[in-house]
Amino acid sequence: MRTRIRRLGALAVTAALSAGCTVPFQIGREAKDPVPVVSDDGLQRVKADRIGIAYLRSDTDFAAYTAVMLDPCTLAYASPPVEPTVLRRRIGNYRLDPERSERMTRGLREAFAREFERSGSYRVVAEPGPGVLRVACHIADLVWEVPRNLVGETYWVKRTGLMTLLLSVRDSESGRVLARIGDRRAIRPLGESLSGSYENLPVNNWAGVRDVSRLWARVLREGLDSLRDNPPLTASSSP
Repeated sequence: MRTRIRRLGALAVTAALSAGCTVPFQIGREAKDPVPVVSDDGLQRVKADRIGIAYLRSDTDFAAYTAVMLDPCTLAYASPPVEPTVLRRRIGNYRLDPERSERMTRGLREAFAREFERSGSYRVVAEPGPGVLRVACHIADLVWEVPRNLVGETYWVKRTGLMTLLLSVRDSESGRVLARIGDRRAIRPLGESLSGSYENLPVNNWAGVRDVSRLWARVLREGLDSLRDNPPLTASSSP
């Protein structure tokens, strides 16, 4: 099983990124249409070796930015989730209760904050201002495949679920969009082999969420660092 789905291949996702949509939406089947090279608001698709898809405003001087403002993260399911019951105990699309939903979105935002605080290149601030990037992240198309175990119940899974990150980077004062990324990943602890199973336990399931969140945060921070030091990447013309 692939932990990372490098090519999103979903028309709804790529259309939303290129059009600048920020509302929840669904992932569809493999798209036959090519991914737009230029978005509706002038962002160019760029080569993204470590992320599913990325758009960038190529005339941006990222070296002018020294701080990051993080909006609260949001969450939406791929399809209406169901409640686990005694009879419904295997792979599905289960609803997280409000506490666990908040834990997921808060954890993602905290992962970004910690990564930027450790970087030395950016301050994490609470207000817009000169030299401040505004980052908004959305967990889209969440599929939480495992229910909570009943007392005495034990079974093994190959993943906890799937989730997509949709992220936009804006100038905090003007609101101008400078970059967007989208990436879909399997939720599973990074310490587990890609082909191995692990026990359906909260400690394992939330380790998967934590590890994916940290990976996304590191990819964004390292990407912004690279843009500070190097000219923008060349737009890709391939789907």
